[in-house]
Amino acid sequence: MVTNNTKQRLSISVDDETVKIIERSVENKFFRNKSHAVEFSIQKVLKELLFLEKSKGGIKK
Repeated sequence: MVTNNTKQRLSISVDDETVKIIERSVENKFFRNKSHAVEFSIQKVLKELLFLEKSKGGIKK
């Protein structure tokens, strides 16, 4: 989905349980760091949404 290596800083707020899940996933080496976990998760959801939009006959602008 992302085609270049340029990153932008983004500030988000999430609940405590989500932070615990992210931190566990990093501790268990599923992700390099918390940013990687969040970026991967966002991209996965956006790809699924894009697929759903395409399967419904096109992307709405």
